[in-house]
Amino acid sequence: KKAGLNTTFEITRLTGGVNNRVYKVQTPDAAYALKIYFSHPKDPRDRLGVEATFTNYARSLGLASLQNLIMFNRNLNAALFDFAEGRPFCVDDITQNAIAQAAQFVISLNQNKTTARDLKVASEASFSIHGHIDTVGKRVSLLQENVADPAVRAFVYDEILPAWEQAKTPAIAAARDRYFEELPYEDRCISPSDFGFHNAILGSGETVRFVDFEYAGWDDPAHLVCDFFCQVAIPVPYKYRPFMISQLSSLVKSPDWFKERIEILTPIYQIKWCCILLNDFMKIESHRREFAGLSFDNDRLTQQLEHSRHLLESVTRSSAVARPAE
Repeated sequence: KKAGLNTTFEITRLTGGVNNRVYKVQTPDAAYALKIYFSHPKDPRDRLGVEATFTNYARSLGLASLQNLIMFNRNLNAALFDFAEGRPFCVDDITQNAIAQAAQFVISLNQNKTTARDLKVASEASFSIHGHIDTVGKRVSLLQENVADPAVRAFVYDEILPAWEQAKTPAIAAARDRYFEELPYEDRCISPSDFGFHNAILGSGETVRFVDFEYAGWDDPAHLVCDFFCQVAIPVPYKYRPFMISQLSSLVKSPDWFKERIEILTPIYQIKWCCILLNDFMKIESHRREFAGLSFDNDRLTQQLEHSRHLLESVTRSSAVARPAE
């Protein structure tokens, strides 16, 4: 009513999210998405504020490839968007055209970075190789400290920790004297964060609309690329990586260092995603999943552990191939 909309409506809970509650609100005139954000004393991130600020910024640039924010309410920790018509992506939907739309979305967000100084730093953003490694290292430590399941603890200590050391040591060596170097402002980017086709809707005419920007803000574009190709919900084939890198190289003053950082950091972020798959075994993360309506039966937990194990096996295999024989 406060938004001036038709107050005759039907409301349906949507599935698929892992952090928040999302509903479709159907009025006689149009459909809307109502999003209620998770909050917890141990996870104080302002998801609503970040997404609202980012969405308004993107819309001010004339971008139509994301939802329009109609209204938000701080007391309810909720926001109302127009509804992105279409369907969720599957792996078979990822084409050169879809990749090109993703790249153009990021490029458009950065067309005039001077207007984005009010945007905050993205969640888990880093601007040095040391910062990236330290951030992912904290995720590994959180698993060590907070996982009680014996099978998961054994996996963390016996497999993830050794793999983490194997990924970290060559990354530090490859960075050499640039390990602590802070990325200059002109080589930073405005990132949607948690960017990938798991947070996208495929509309008519193969038009892609992107959703979920609660972690968005300033970041290292190398981090964006690593997460884009490392995320596990809708994996993006690596054959598209050269194209994506070439497109986003236009955002930076030092494209060679941009490409080198991606190579250095890819194993680091592969380990990060092995850790993310185990979030359900940590208490604070399980609260967030329960809020979003995910069930926590043994089948799901077993599946998450096996998924992480298989991902780690692929990471260690590729690392072994990349390392020269002694």
